[in-house]
Amino acid sequence: MRRPPRTLTFHQRGGMSVTMMLVMAGLVTMLGLVEVGYLLWAKRDAQKVADLAALAGAQRLDLCTSGNSDNTAARQNALQENRFGGQLDVRCGNWNA
Repeated sequence: MRRPPRTLTFHQRGGMSVTMMLVMAGLVTMLGLVEVGYLLWAKRDAQKVADLAALAGAQRLDLCTSGNSDNTAARQNALQENRFGGQLDVRCGNWNA
């Protein structure tokens, strides 16, 4: 009696897990790149706000007079809020770009 021919069967357990690991590593890398891009954008946006605030403050320097209450508020802010320990001298002047 003749035997039927044998068929070769391969049982590769875990073959798909390696592929999924590589796909997940790629997705995590893309997510990291998106996050770094967002952080750079947020830093640029914060710098833009700081620059505009400095320009707006510089435009108000012409209001600096000895009797102006804004001078007192700036002095108190520097001394109390920011704990400035040095000698503080507020001088009025004119700023010109």
